[in-house]
Amino acid sequence: ENQIKFKWLHLLCSLAVSVALLTGFRFHLLNSSSTLMLLSPLLPQGQLHNWHLLAGISIAVLLSLYTSDAADDMQ
Repeated sequence: ENQIKFKWLHLLCSLAVSVALLTGFRFHLLNSSSTLMLLSPLLPQGQLHNWHLLAGISIAVLLSLYTSDAADDMQ
């Protein structure tokens, strides 16, 4: 059961980090011209602030779940 929970936490955290990274790249491109312009067609577009914020909150929640599970396993 702990291995399944561990895998789900890692999967969800990887997804949240990917969303934060892609939306962060898009925000960076809005304010500067850089070599990331080559990635512009692949990056998400539109209202991304909510997605970026949700990804950050998700990472924080998943981190707290992971550390609480790790603390329970140590006892």
